[in-house]
Amino acid sequence: MIYHRFCRSALAALVLGFITTSVSGEELSVATFVPPQHHTNNNMFNWFGDELEKRSGGSLTMKLYPAGQLGACPVQQYKRAVEGVADIT
Repeated sequence: MIYHRFCRSALAALVLGFITTSVSGEELSVATFVPPQHHTNNNMFNWFGDELEKRSGGSLTMKLYPAGQLGACPVQQYKRAVEGVADIT
């Protein structure tokens, strides 16, 4: 009985490990409430995206969602990250 529980637990952990690995995407979503022409987007996020792609060898990229495209309220940035709407806010 204990052996069967252990086998089920091990199998569940193995399946969850595969699911987690396959779900983690290669593109990070970045949400911001400032407009697209804001210097934060033009300077910092462009630089960050370039560095991310260069240092990961092209396996990671970044997509920017400016002007509240994923939600318009600046106060809700934390909530967007916690709920998984965006990877970085």
